[in-house]
Amino acid sequence: MSGSRGEEALADYKRAFEVMSAKKAAPKRAAPSESDDEVQFMKSNKRQATAALASSSMKKSRASESTPKVSPLSSSDPATVLANLKTKVFPLTPVVLPEGDSSASIQFIQSDLLQLFHLREWMDDHASLRADLAALTSQLHEEKDNVLAKEGRSRL
Repeated sequence: MSGSRGEEALADYKRAFEVMSAKKAAPKRAAPSESDDEVQFMKSNKRQATAALASSSMKKSRASESTPKVSPLSSSDPATVLANLKTKVFPLTPVVLPEGDSSASIQFIQSDLLQLFHLREWMDDHASLRADLAALTSQLHEEKDNVLAKEGRSRL
């Protein structure tokens, strides 16, 4: 995965986190309905959450300068944001997010990101092992050349 794709995925993940945080933090209030017997519950600061999301997505940072802007409709839908994130981070894995609770979807993606993190650690370890192997091979060749040179001198 290239650095820019990782930065895009991180920016999408942060957007999804902001959306989920805004939805969880929004208190519910009772709103009058058409009949007096029914009560509807609405989120009181739904507009504030959308405005906060829009203003935060317009802020330019190094990570988001190269990312295309997400349309407002898709950025407010956590399932869409999570599906887009999953597609960008794991392009070879089909997008199958758990139905229903979006926190389960976030946990699902977090487990994939953790797996990716450990894979990167393993690859870094593998690269350092290759470097150690190359150094030991070089040292072995030098010692072999020294032994052969000493044997050549002792025969003369």
